[in-house]
Amino acid sequence: MNTTTHAWRRNGAKTGDLKYILVEPLRHTTYERPRSGGWLDFDGLEIAVKPFENKWLSIIPADKTQGTAIFIVESEAYCCDGASGAPDLPCVMDGACFHDAIYQFADAIAAAWGCDVAAVLRWGDAVFLEAMQRRRAPRLVRWAYYNAVALVGYPYNRVRRWWRLRREVKS
Repeated sequence: MNTTTHAWRRNGAKTGDLKYILVEPLRHTTYERPRSGGWLDFDGLEIAVKPFENKWLSIIPADKTQGTAIFIVESEAYCCDGASGAPDLPCVMDGACFHDAIYQFADAIAAAWGCDVAAVLRWGDAVFLEAMQRRRAPRLVRWAYYNAVALVGYPYNRVRRWWRLRREVKS
């Protein structure tokens, strides 16, 4: 399963969260393993990846004969915003779409894996970087985009979750 870049198209929205829609499933194979520990703790224990599936995202750990691979599939019609706050370069779009889905469902993935949300978000950042490398994004682009999501992603995700929960309580 390789990452493809022809799977998405403009959704018609000029702004907002739904600029792109997948016209076919988007697949990625990763060897990045999620780890526990603090945000800057790179020696954390490896988390046992369990299957996760919902309408939009499937994360399937390989069986023993396939090694340590993790297969990620996003469903057709999943919508994403591309590279949030940055140009939507073709070499970053697949990674940005995977990153969006992992961040969107981070709470549910963390519950399924029995780990903290920060570990899932760090793994999402690593998958984003790996997908950019596979699409041969220039080193400076990879560095800038990866560091942006690594620095801003976790606080943004938590604030957005808090805001969403706050709005649900008021409704």
